This record gives sequence, structure tokens and C-alpha cells, in this order.
Amino acid sequence: MEAGLASSAVFRDLCKRAVVAVLRSTDPYQLELRKEVGLVGTRFLAILFDARGETLACGVYPAPRPVRTADAHDTFVDEIGRRLSRAETLQELHRRWEKAMTDGELIQSLALRYLEIGQPHRVAELCEAASAKASPGDRFELRRQAYNLRVRDVAWTAKDSAAPEKIVRDGEWLLKERPDHPDGPMVVSDLFNYGLCSMFDVPAKAAAVIQRLSATHADLLKKALAEWKESREDEVRMFPKMDPASRAHIGAQLGDAERTIAYYTDSNLEDVRHLAWLNEAKARLAAKK
Repeated sequence: MEAGLASSAVFRDLCKRAVVAVLRSTDPYQLELRKEVGLVGTRFLAILFDARGETLACGVYPAPRPVRTADAHDTFVDEIGRRLSRAETLQELHRRWEKAMTDGELIQSLALRYLEIGQPHRVAELCEAASAKASPGDRFELRRQAYNLRVRDVAWTAKDSAAPEKIVRDGEWLLKERPDHPDGPMVVSDLFNYGLCSMFDVPAKAAAVIQRLSATHADLLKKALAEWKESREDEVRMFPKMDPASRAHIGAQLGDAERTIAYYTDSNLEDVRHLAWLNEAKARLAAKK
């Protein structure tokens, strides 16, 4: 255990009130435990259990800075201690949600708790799984809640190359299933900004979606696309002053296969979107031969 934590009066007081496990990333026992609760990439992992062994709080905390000062350690421990005021464990909250799966407030509360332990995608997955067995009305609500969580899950969209296609596909389903739902305009906006704008050749992809949507939603998407094109035209005029990465990014969005291949072939493709753009650009050029 971090020596500074062991000597902290605040930490000793915390241990009188709860079972606390604090692991460093270098500890030999941390790997399996991190896998169990889905935590990666942090220096400190702190888990608080209640008397039944259920998770009261599972915190992902960065290393205190500077780590050698007592105040820094106490601040770190306070982050854990504040969560002891909770009267409900994660498992209890989960059981409540299972009895009222379409309750928006419960879904958001559960999402925040899973976000704490580095699993923001978990509630979206639960809602999607539950929708398969739900009534038609509940199915729509569960998928709508899952969609709202998915499109704002930056970690998921950054690591899953299929994320934009799923966002567009699921957004279309919601719009077709309940054309008159008041969230329709928001779904169109999310579909465009989080789905289509992450794809190669945005205008072509958007045109295909517009053909599949109802007149009302198609008009909203046409407006979003027109505003996007206008913005891109302004940026293209600024190309001489832009760095190569920005020009390549805009070029891919506009469907410029040559520019996309020229830049991303030799680049470090950390963003999964870039690899998808590169592959599609190569396929487009190959089809023309």
C-alpha cells in the first residue's frame, strides 16, 4: 500500500467505517481485481464494500499530486470517503432498476455509478439487452435511453470502428419506430453529429439516410447537412493555412480518397475512425480502376 496513505489520519478514520481496498497499478494482485470490476489505466483503485460485501463505491482516482504530502493523500482519501454517505449499493440500485427498467432517472443514476468505475457503456448494454424481451412500448423507451448513453460515450466511439454505423442505424430505427416522438429532432442531430460526421464522405452517407427517412426527419437532416457543407466550404478556403492533419480530416469527411490515402497511410492511426476512412478510400479508388 502507498506509505503515505497508511500514515494518513483521514485514511485510518475511513478504515474504521468501511472495508477499503486500495491498490496501485504495480501491485501484483491488482490485475485480476481490475478485470473483475472493469478498471484499467489508473494508478489507484479504491473499492468500498458494505457489510454484505456489496459495492458501496468503486473509485478510480488519479495519483495524489504531489504524492509525498499528507494533504494530497487526505484529499485523495476524501474523494473515497464522500461516497460513504450513500445509503444504496451499486447492486441495490441495479436491483431497483430491474423492477422499473424504463425509469429515466434510475437509468441516469445507474449510468453515473457505472461511469465511476470506468464502465459508462454498461448501462447502454443493459438497456439494449432488456429491450429484446420488452413490450413494444418499453422496447422503444429502453433503446432510446441506450441511444442517449451511447452517443455520448466518448470512450466507446473512440475505440470501436463500428460505432458511427451503429449510431446511424439505431437512430434510424428510433425515428422510424416513433416518427412523432418529441425527441425526434434530437435523435436527428445525434445521428448526424455523432454518426455521419465520423464517417468517410459525409455528404454521400447523409444522402442515403435522407432517402430512408420520413419527410419531416429528412428535412431536418437536409438542413443539418446544408449547414455542415457551408462550414466545410469555409474551412476548405482556409486549407493553405491549415496543418496537414486538419486538411486530411476535412478531406476524408468530404470523400477525398486521394488526400485521405496520402496522409493516413503513413500516420499513426490511434483514432479508429482514421483506419476506417483509409480502408474506405482505398476501396473507392480500387473500384474506379
